[in-house]
Amino acid sequence: MPCSLRCDFFGQLLPSVQTNDRYCSLRRRGEHAREQKQGRDRSPAHRAGLRFENLREDYQAGFDTRARASRERKHRHCSSAYFRSVPSPAERVYLFPGLGIGPNPTREQRNEAMKHVAEKYAAYPSGLLVYHPPGRPLTLGKLLAIELATELLEAILAVWLLAQTGLITFSSRVGFIVVVGIIAAIATNISYWNWYGFPAVYTTSYMFIQIVGFLCVGLVAAFLLRKTDRQVTSAT
Repeated sequence: MPCSLRCDFFGQLLPSVQTNDRYCSLRRRGEHAREQKQGRDRSPAHRAGLRFENLREDYQAGFDTRARASRERKHRHCSSAYFRSVPSPAERVYLFPGLGIGPNPTREQRNEAMKHVAEKYAAYPSGLLVYHPPGRPLTLGKLLAIELATELLEAILAVWLLAQTGLITFSSRVGFIVVVGIIAAIATNISYWNWYGFPAVYTTSYMFIQIVGFLCVGLVAAFLLRKTDRQVTSAT
């Protein structure tokens, strides 16, 4: 492996140019010691040419390392200045690729852009981006509390619907709650899979979790209602 390539490779890993130069010097000394150990006899002119070639390679490696570090510093400065100067977009949902017609398009521009939507989706990557500007709080306890309250509200509404029916058997009550869960799972997940291209594995997995949750609610509700029916029957 040439010394210039070795210096350039280690220049990307080591933090300073001085360390890179020191590595080249130590490497060159090791090569010279091995040559002496192997008994290679070289003329003074050849040794001088080899020394000059090593110095030239070391200089080129150091120059390349300094130039690369300068370009990286300039790139970081320009990137940070750009992101500081550009205002943060609003919190919203973005679909890409967009129509590319600007904020206030005319009816003709919108109709013309809609004709090429299928071509864009076929030629470019597409997706859905939920964007939040910097400063969004991420409190795990609050998120879990909201999720728990939502699940409890769904269970209470499902049991209330069950109470409005005339179902009396255990299996029919459980089946009713499961059907309610299937309706709730289909209501949004299938639409997201159809329109926004949500992965099929994600869609089926999320629907399965929701249906199993409603199945558990149905088992508990049917057991409690059967107990209540027995108490009412014994009281009469």
